[in-house]
Amino acid sequence: MKGLGLSFPVAFVVHGAYEVKDQSVHESGEVYNSQLNSLGDQTVAMLGWYWTKETNSLKWTYYWLLSWIIASGLRDQIG
Repeated sequence: MKGLGLSFPVAFVVHGAYEVKDQSVHESGEVYNSQLNSLGDQTVAMLGWYWTKETNSLKWTYYWLLSWIIASGLRDQIG
């Protein structure tokens, strides 16, 4: 997200919203994602933002998109 120009607070909210979505899905019983897992995901995502150099390169966005497409194609609960 830093590479796309998002500030730390915006990245925090965007990723946090994703984790809230995961928790709401978990409560419906469809997917397992514990609160501890969500907290760890949020922490690691923000550490990644902090340690990443600022760049406007979309290279990593393309890598992420490709990995998500592959994971979704495996018909697993990953993407």
